[in-house]
Amino acid sequence: PSSKYNSVTRNIPIVVNRIDSILSVSDMMFDYGKTGYAAVNVSGATVNLENIYVVGHDEAIINFNNGIISLSNLSAGSYALSVTTTPDENHNSVTSIVEIVVNKADGIIEVDDMTFDYGDSGSTNLTIVGGDIASISIAGHPEIKPKVSNNRITVSGLDAGNYTLNIESSPDENHNFVSHNVSVTVNEKESSIEFNKVVQPYYGGFGYIFVNVEG
Repeated sequence: PSSKYNSVTRNIPIVVNRIDSILSVSDMMFDYGKTGYAAVNVSGATVNLENIYVVGHDEAIINFNNGIISLSNLSAGSYALSVTTTPDENHNSVTSIVEIVVNKADGIIEVDDMTFDYGDSGSTNLTIVGGDIASISIAGHPEIKPKVSNNRITVSGLDAGNYTLNIESSPDENHNFVSHNVSVTVNEKESSIEFNKVVQPYYGGFGYIFVNVEG
């Protein structure tokens, strides 16, 4: 100060504002029935499991370990995953919303090949996952109507030869359409011959033999 003024001290407030924490979460895509994973990167905060959820879908099963979110138990479709940080004293909380896509899984049809003899019927077990049977047919033979009962397919009425059995699914909302072909082999049946002898009715007369032939 000069000779005309006294010294003055004044305190000036200093405000250091918090900044937003940094959060990045990768999008997630996986197939129905599987588990999806997303990497979480965070700075100036932490992420806790209780602050991670699928919007509007409490049925989702979520785990969070070592910066990786794992997610399962969702039907096929698109969803939103919300992740919110718990900040330190220098940062603000932020929320990230990322997309989850759950693809339909491929349906499964399991049927063994079928072999039987002409004149008989053949059958085999059927396993289907992800829907019901939409159609079942013998390729090129619309007159043949395979039957399905208690997860077993039965085929009859075919001549000897090789055929293809085609099965198509009617998928549910979580699975894709699938078709499956199996081989049907109808073996030739051995022919048979039977002789029935008729006793000669009297001496010097004629005797008769009846012959039965099949095939």
